[in-house]
Amino acid sequence: MGSKEKRISEAATFFDARRLLRERASAVVEKKMVSLPEQLHTIPLDSTLKMLHELHVHKVELEMQNEELLRTQNELYFSRLRYVDLYDLAPVAYCTLTDTGLILECNLTFASLLDLARDELITQQISSFIVEEDRDIFHLYKKQLLASDQTPSCEFRMTKSDGTRFWVHLVATLVPNTTGMPELRAMLNDASARKQDEERIQHLAHFDALTGLPNRSQLDVRAEYAISLAQRNQLPVALMFLDLDHFKDINDSLGHTIGDALLIELANRLRSMLRDQDTVSRLGGDEFIFLLSGLDANGAANVAQKLLNIIGKSFRIGQYDLNVTGSIGIAMYPGDGTDLEALCKSADTAMYRTKHEGRHGYRFFTAEMQVHSARHLQLINALRSALEHDQLQVHYQPQISVRDGRIIGAEALLRWSHQDLGQVSPSEFIPIAENSGLIHHIGEWVLRQAVRQAKRWSQNGLAPLVIAVNLSAIQFRHIDLPCSITRILEEENLAPEYLELELTEGVALHDPQGAIAIMNDLHERGVRMSIDDFGTGYSSLGHLKKFKVYKLKIDRSFVRDISSDPEDKAIVGTIISMAKSLGMRTIAEGVETAEQLAFLREQGCDEIQGFYYSEALPADQFEEFVQSMR
Repeated sequence: MGSKEKRISEAATFFDARRLLRERASAVVEKKMVSLPEQLHTIPLDSTLKMLHELHVHKVELEMQNEELLRTQNELYFSRLRYVDLYDLAPVAYCTLTDTGLILECNLTFASLLDLARDELITQQISSFIVEEDRDIFHLYKKQLLASDQTPSCEFRMTKSDGTRFWVHLVATLVPNTTGMPELRAMLNDASARKQDEERIQHLAHFDALTGLPNRSQLDVRAEYAISLAQRNQLPVALMFLDLDHFKDINDSLGHTIGDALLIELANRLRSMLRDQDTVSRLGGDEFIFLLSGLDANGAANVAQKLLNIIGKSFRIGQYDLNVTGSIGIAMYPGDGTDLEALCKSADTAMYRTKHEGRHGYRFFTAEMQVHSARHLQLINALRSALEHDQLQVHYQPQISVRDGRIIGAEALLRWSHQDLGQVSPSEFIPIAENSGLIHHIGEWVLRQAVRQAKRWSQNGLAPLVIAVNLSAIQFRHIDLPCSITRILEEENLAPEYLELELTEGVALHDPQGAIAIMNDLHERGVRMSIDDFGTGYSSLGHLKKFKVYKLKIDRSFVRDISSDPEDKAIVGTIISMAKSLGMRTIAEGVETAEQLAFLREQGCDEIQGFYYSEALPADQFEEFVQSMR
């Protein structure tokens, strides 16, 4: 019988009992009224009438009290029904327990929490539905409640009828029953979702959200333990820093979804390579750190090579077969550092040396790297303030026409003179400027100085000269480059045909379609483009034909030995011939001897620059040189 039918049956029984009670009371009164005249025949009439009146009044009072009692009982009954309805419909699970944990009563929510019928729960021990290893939690809680009569809470796991485990949060109060014995009125909430959230938050605090690998926080804890253990037992520890090569290209070309999927697959491979006592941690992006306990240099080298091999295997991500490489730096405890921070710094330095020396390999940290790293940091800090302290200058190397010896242009070359560091080579500080992001600010400054100087020379009476300015790869790829150049030319009032932008062959070939688009934009603005260091980047003729360039600069490495090396002679002759067939001019750099000049003139080279005529000069000395050449 359902709960609704049960309540209807109870109500019918209640009203039947009420009707029987009233009938029985009326029968008693009537019986007394029948026998009353026989009893009263000896009593005086006035006393009899008075007694009858009092009896009638008493009867009316009894009926009124009876009606009030029945009304109160009726209200109590329906109030109980309403309470039962609310009790069963409450979204929180309630139950009443004996002091031994026996279930006396429970609502439907409690029953549904365990996926059982209410009748199956009544008179059962609640501990039989608690996960065995958590029963002590409930018993201790009940003991504390009975001892202190307070209302603390506890959490434990319960089991549904199908065996599913879930967390509950229980709060109970102690109430004596009608016999004075204590009962527990308990309220339970399903705490599984909150527990899962807490576990997820706890996991995210110590593990990488994407790959599931330990993060830096967890690495700190494990490294502290590994290093303390190594210190006590006099054991080595190897720390490796892995960075994928050109991973940004995958994100940029295929999207971050593919990039993330690749990192997940890579993390699984890396994890499978290590022992239980080892740790691989993801710092973010494509950077990973390995903590290898008890491993000497030979063992670390062996692991590094295995890692490179497994990284080098093709990754099947969606519809793509991706091939990646990695660069690894290795630092050893205690020689390269006695804590995680020092070891990471050393391994990071070694990793960058690996990238500098060709990538997809590994290098151990050395003292020489430490000196280089200190120098690198010193240069970065000094370069940040070089412009403010007027330490950067632009020098100009003349570009000469081979046909008639006239100065027809100049290449703007950046120089840095520091009061403590002395003269710093561009080959040393330009890569630092590119890696640190300073190249945008410095590159725009050089461009403006060169354009301004070309305009000033023209105003001083020199014949118009074409100023060549080198562009770094980062500058060339900047979306605002064409607009920025036009703005500078307009602000300095120099015609665009007197500006030549030099781009290395390697930069142009990194993204040929992107390079073609930028070159076309610059060409439409009237700015000339030339390919610097030509012959070192393996340009295809197809790409070269599409590049909007008017000049090829022959790299100095081919010019150095053209007087004696047949291969260099052949290469230079081929470059000049190819440029002519494409309608381009050629300029050779690094010309230092008359023999080199004679060969270039014989091959039909258009322009030269080099020490044979002049080194790069400050602006005022360059102007004097031009005047003397007249």
